[in-house]
Amino acid sequence: ETGWEVCVICLSRLDEPFGNWIEKAGIKLIKIPRRRSFDLTRVFKLASVLKKENIGLVHSHLETADIYCYLALKLVRGVSFVASVLSMPVQDSFMRKWLLGKALRAADLIHINSREAIEAYAERYNVKAEKFRLIYNGALPLEQMSPENARRARIDAGTYAVSFGT
Repeated sequence: ETGWEVCVICLSRLDEPFGNWIEKAGIKLIKIPRRRSFDLTRVFKLASVLKKENIGLVHSHLETADIYCYLALKLVRGVSFVASVLSMPVQDSFMRKWLLGKALRAADLIHINSREAIEAYAERYNVKAEKFRLIYNGALPLEQMSPENARRARIDAGTYAVSFGT
């Protein structure tokens, strides 16, 4: 017993390939699908879930989830925030770059997977290098997704947020 109750919030209607594993482990899985490219209603739904589930720590995965969590946490106080960036920065629109910079600077810590990415993100988004925690990638083999769900997953890429409640 660790004392932590874990909840996974998926910012997509798709939960492959991890959804079954999460549920079999007895972990609550909540889906908040999007209706369009940037869906502001997901910010409010995410904030509502964070309050309802009494979440104390949010660990978002990938830039899109980092932005949604940052915005939702503006509506929920007293929650620690760990962001994750697991690739090199890409050319963003002004608004996305601005929001991601705000999210990364607001995070308590940032999980990142390479020293080169630390330098790139710190410079591009004006984030102090001390905020980053380097954790190299490691993965188990995954079962094959159906072709249709693989296509959908590419469309919804980067929309997983993992939250840990107290």
